Amino acid sequence: YILSVTQTSTDGLACESQPVDLAIFSLPAFTVNGDGNVCEETEGAYIADFFPGVKYEWAIIPADAGTILSGENTNTIEVFWHQAGNANVEVTRCGSTETTPVAIIAKPEPVVTGDLFVCPGDATTIGVAGAYDSYLWKTATGSTITNTPTASLSVGAFELIVTNSFGCENNLAFEIEGYPEPAVTVSVPGSR
Repeated sequence: YILSVTQTSTDGLACESQPVDLAIFSLPAFTVNGDGNVCEETEGAYIADFFPGVKYEWAIIPADAGTILSGENTNTIEVFWHQAGNANVEVTRCGSTETTPVAIIAKPEPVVTGDLFVCPGDATTIGVAGAYDSYLWKTATGSTITNTPTASLSVGAFELIVTNSFGCENNLAFEIEGYPEPAVTVSVPGSR
């Protein structure tokens, strides 16, 4: 419909302005879209249909599942996801609310297997419990050792980075320790 507005002078003359017509229409339905599967402790982006001059109110349900990093009151937000589980991103504009579900995938929790103690000068084969889509073994200084499920390692500090089928990544720092070299003494009978 059309809203016609005039202004009447209040200075005693009661003059009326020319009418100004304003077309009033209801906003159409809208949608919200974004990252439906995200890794724990990563960011996701969400967008609602844009309408100029409209205020958008966003919420994360449950509230402790994520934090809105940017975009409050706009049609696009960035969310940092805190914990694995299911959540919803909800947006309200002009009294209408839309929701999109989000599955927050847990980061992998790698556990190394094998002997973490070696004899001086020896190496040991270290593996990882469970299967992952990718493996990256590194030295403490960041040099790549291998990208296989196992690594032959000697004494030192290392990092293992694994990625699961959802692309979620996590790392584990660990050390291979050396047994002390045995003290060897030689004695000849009858000598002092």
